[in-house]
Amino acid sequence: MTAYWQEQCVYMGQEQVFERAGEIMEKLTGTYVTAKQLERLCHCHGQLAEEQQAQHADALRTVDERLHYAMVDGGMILTREDDWKELKLARLFAAQDHFPQSANRNLIQHSDYVAHLGGYRAFFNKLFPLTDRLSNVVWIADGAPVAWRAGYGIGYQCTILIVFKS
Repeated sequence: MTAYWQEQCVYMGQEQVFERAGEIMEKLTGTYVTAKQLERLCHCHGQLAEEQQAQHADALRTVDERLHYAMVDGGMILTREDDWKELKLARLFAAQDHFPQSANRNLIQHSDYVAHLGGYRAFFNKLFPLTDRLSNVVWIADGAPVAWRAGYGIGYQCTILIVFKS
């Protein structure tokens, strides 16, 4: 399959339902292509496009040297489909976005959140692209060893705070 033919198939696959796109390609070119072939081709090219966009975004990303806080925790929740599942949540914010409201109350003006229903590996795959651009992070977590290892994984500039409940 030539690059030009693939381009035409991908274009038709994004414009029409795959089955209909295959029929149109056969009418226009006289070459039969199945709906499944079109689907696989479109998914493959879509994944390649996503990777190129991610690489481009990484190249444009600058390192933020301000002090940031990363608060990480997890737990288990009962779901209807799969019984108990892991839930992981992280909150990232810059120290300059933290303001006192009163003697007993504070306000964080802007935060980035990362949440994941499932295992910790997929969660950290979502979180680390946000922390990679931060050079000065205070990592706040409970006593979970996975959270400690992830905090150390951010880099040598990371300060680890472990919060114990009494």
